[in-house]
Amino acid sequence: MENETTDDTTVKGVEDKTSENNEVNVESLQIQKDKWREKALDPDSGKTYKELYEESKKSDKTPKNETKKPKSDDEILRKFDKLALKSEGVIDQDEVDLADKLKEETGKDMEDLLSSKYFKSELASLREDKANTKATSDVRGGQGPSEAKNTNAYWQAKGVPPTPEQVPDNKTRRAIVRSMLKSSSTQKGKMSFYSDK
Repeated sequence: MENETTDDTTVKGVEDKTSENNEVNVESLQIQKDKWREKALDPDSGKTYKELYEESKKSDKTPKNETKKPKSDDEILRKFDKLALKSEGVIDQDEVDLADKLKEETGKDMEDLLSSKYFKSELASLREDKANTKATSDVRGGQGPSEAKNTNAYWQAKGVPPTPEQVPDNKTRRAIVRSMLKSSSTQKGKMSFYSDK
């Protein structure tokens, strides 16, 4: 029997050691798991998994059947004003700002304001200004080249050859000068009067 008791104690000793090792391994795995949660980041939210876990615990504590707060009268009026503006075709932000400004100035409600002649004229003026700005935004100023000054007849009537500033195109300017020289050489021998032209 002594052997059995020694065998039992040795078996129990081995079991105690393995169970302690298992507990230590489980504890170390749990610590590693916790450290991983602290360091790892969620790609969507950018928060650590530990923070996400704590937030989920907090959200579980809050009651899910909360009733929504009733909206204040101001919020309801703003929504009605937006609907009235949309129904009248006032959608752009600057037009909405104009309506809000005039509502404060006049003290009228939005429906009365939208039907007033004053608002309609101000809105038409604003829209006209926007349309003019849009229409002229792509127009570039400056003088374009004048084709009338690039003709032989213009410079012959003037009687003076063009300068490079007056006709910047070298080819056109040379053609004008050549034609002026030709016409002057053919007319040297002839006398012309004002009535001959």
